[in-house]
Amino acid sequence: MGAKLGKSGDDLAAWVEDKVRQDIERNDRQIEREERESQGQLKCKKLEMETQLKKIELESKHNVATATPKQGYGTQKPKIPLLSDLSQVDLYIERFERHAAAFGWHESEWVSCLANLLQDESLSVFLSLSPTESADYQSVKRVLLRRFNCDRNGFRLKFLSVKPQADEDFGTFINRAKQYF
Repeated sequence: MGAKLGKSGDDLAAWVEDKVRQDIERNDRQIEREERESQGQLKCKKLEMETQLKKIELESKHNVATATPKQGYGTQKPKIPLLSDLSQVDLYIERFERHAAAFGWHESEWVSCLANLLQDESLSVFLSLSPTESADYQSVKRVLLRRFNCDRNGFRLKFLSVKPQADEDFGTFINRAKQYF
């Protein structure tokens, strides 16, 4: 090609050397450009990964905050009084269950919560249970109800003895009597 351009001898050697140098420089610039592009791509990937990591951290913080139960027993103590009227154990247990459900307690926590509210004879009944029985809420409930005549026969006797109170209207009396069915 140099000969076609009218180059010969030293001129041709200088021209060839110049072309080789230009090719080397062009290749070096191409390599540098590709390296800059790959570094730019790496920076973009790194930024994307950091953004995803931040997003995951925020989601996990949000999930931890929302995954916790509405109220655990440890954070919300019962606002119901101790069991004192043993003639109404059934009503007390019903009230306790509604309270526990409203605060989102797991049924596995109910035994320990109820045990803290028992006193006197009801506490003695609870303490007389075996460790396996006292760990099961349904067993504790069944034993307490049976012990304080909140079974079929006990409810029948209560129903037969229920009388309207002096200041009670008929609808309220009927609702009160229905709870023994």
